[in-house]
Amino acid sequence: MITGHKVEMCPFCRATQAYLHIRKGSAVQVRCGRCGAEGPEAKSESEAVEKWNKNDGMRGSKDGNRKDDE
Repeated sequence: MITGHKVEMCPFCRATQAYLHIRKGSAVQVRCGRCGAEGPEAKSESEAVEKWNKNDGMRGSKDGNRKDDE
């Protein structure tokens, strides 16, 4: 769960179960807890949520472009 920010629903499955994922190197991204869609990497929680909400650089779990955790 992400607190302090309004997170839009997943553009792929319409779920509202988004969470923050911190990748190696301290990059942050929002992920859908239902289908696994990923927002783009960002430097902060606020930036990650903003990009998620704009559907900027989204990767869906069904399109074959989702990267595994590094």
